[in-house]
Amino acid sequence: MKASEKRKVLFVINPASGSNDKSNIRQQIGLYCEKHHMEPCFTETTGNNDHETLLTDVEKQNPDIVVAVGGDGTVNLAASVVAGKRNIKLGIIPTGSANGMAFEFNIPANLERAMSIIARNVSKRIDLLKINGEHLTVHLSDLGMNARIIKRFDQEKIRGLYGYARQFFKELKAPSHFRCTVHCRRKRPRKYKAVMVVILNTHFFGTGAVVNPTGEIDDGKFEIVIIKPYPWHYLFRMIFAFFHR
Repeated sequence: MKASEKRKVLFVINPASGSNDKSNIRQQIGLYCEKHHMEPCFTETTGNNDHETLLTDVEKQNPDIVVAVGGDGTVNLAASVVAGKRNIKLGIIPTGSANGMAFEFNIPANLERAMSIIARNVSKRIDLLKINGEHLTVHLSDLGMNARIIKRFDQEKIRGLYGYARQFFKELKAPSHFRCTVHCRRKRPRKYKAVMVVILNTHFFGTGAVVNPTGEIDDGKFEIVIIKPYPWHYLFRMIFAFFHR
């Protein structure tokens, strides 16, 4: 790209993410892009055929960067479209209830500071994982407790950390466990009783809780974290870990 050319940036805005007002976010982004020699274009998610719509928008606009303006779900959507396209980078402006990838890269929730990272064209290669050849894991995938919390959270209208906390405490009232078997190459299968199984290459849950302290996002490996049934007094440590940032 010539120095005189503007970088085209496609912003994927999830208007339902988090609890902040996004009514003027396009205007704010537009002003910042004008100041920093970027050409913005916009699309919004609706919850219906978002992947196909975004794929069409990317092919039409041919951006240099696709920026997810939302939480981890919006990041996953954008990543699923740009994965494998070496000429397109993925950016994040964290406005969701869960912002695990933003935590991982220390991307601030402040719009101007997050935009400054995009303006500086700072980037890093990361590993991706596909589960069953279909579901893309950018940040993490899990089974059990957190998956049930997220499912109920998505069904209710209360957004933000408060909405997540409501579902978290509902889950604690009726915890359930399941049995699983982990198969690894050249190792014997191992069986576990678990309340949650997390597959990830990052450190954080969306709330900022550390679940994988040794993970590296670009080492070619994903870790499997097994959370076993816990005694009642462990709840206090878990609550602190999930909600203390």
